[in-house]
Parts: sequence; C-alpha cells; structure tokens
Amino acid sequence: MNIFLRELYRGRISGWEHRLKVNTKEKTIYDNIKTQKQYFSEILSDEDFKKIEALEEMYQDAQCINDENTFIQALRFGVLFMCAIFTGEEEEK
Repeated sequence: MNIFLRELYRGRISGWEHRLKVNTKEKTIYDNIKTQKQYFSEILSDEDFKKIEALEEMYQDAQCINDENTFIQALRFGVLFMCAIFTGEEEEK
C-alpha cells in the first residue's frame, strides 16, 4: 500500500487516467455524432451552427462537472469502506 501512496503523491498515478481502448459501441456513437454534426453544419446557417456548437460545449462542461462529482463521491465511499474494514466496524446488536 505504501508504494501506491508514494506513486500517487509523486504524480506517477493519476486519478484521471483514461483507458486507451475505445469499444465498438463508443466508436459507433462517436461516428454518429460526427455524421450528425457534419449534416447540421451543411444545412444550418453559420450563426445557427455556432449555437449548436455552443450547446454541445455546455453539455460537455456539464458532463465534466458530473464526472468530477462522481469521482469525489466514489472516493469518499471508498475511504468509508476502508475505514469500516480497518476499524472492524460491526452492526450494533
């Protein structure tokens, strides 16, 4: 465990590591998004398309906030889980 904590402290382990492999379902979704974006870029005015892009950016920002909150909550849960194990916490009878 000390090795993990040292590596985390030194920045060699990041809590934001992303897996490198994209699965087929994700690739299909990304390809569909790209296709739809191309379609709308061709039929909308520049002004309307910029609004669509701004909306997309807002969705991405909201997703980042959600991901951050999920990470924080999961880390808290993990710490509580570890504390319960290490302290031998049991239900009151």
